[in-house]
Amino acid sequence: MQFAMITTLLAGVCAWGRSAAKRKREQQRVDRDRLTDQSSEARTKPADAVDWFQLLDAHYDRQRSSQRDGRNSVLLLMTFAEGVAATLVATALQVNESPGWVMGSCLTLGLGVLWILVVLLLDRITIADLDSILTSATALGWSREKVTHELRIANYVSTKENDRVIRLEKMAVFVQFGIATAAGTMAIVSITG
Repeated sequence: MQFAMITTLLAGVCAWGRSAAKRKREQQRVDRDRLTDQSSEARTKPADAVDWFQLLDAHYDRQRSSQRDGRNSVLLLMTFAEGVAATLVATALQVNESPGWVMGSCLTLGLGVLWILVVLLLDRITIADLDSILTSATALGWSREKVTHELRIANYVSTKENDRVIRLEKMAVFVQFGIATAAGTMAIVSITG
């Protein structure tokens, strides 16, 4: 019963974190669009520069979307593995044939829950700080080429950082599978006695 509550709590924490991050990204997009409109009014852009900005923005939006999907898949796999292990441990608690194995499976399951929380807290998908670049461009009167260059660098850096975070999270899934497998194996050993 307690493990079902813990699993439900983890699912709620994951959903809350995703919705908060989504609201933050949407607000940043609205702010960036507002600043882009203001800076475009301050200076005129040729038609090819507008196309370049649109292509650049679309490219990095696709990359960010792919990275978010990858991160969500990682979190889903981790919580699924922990849920399966929790089911086996709960069954072992019902049977309670070998108290030592049951205690070990409970402790391992708790370690798995802590591991998921650590991964959730360290999960940082970044978005390039386009607002500061566009504000600097407007204040300092940068040329279109300089603005394009700075935006491109900021997006490139955030994309590479996100790729690194996703790689670390994928490695964390293997650790989580190991922890969940250990908890499930101890639970099965305790059930079969």
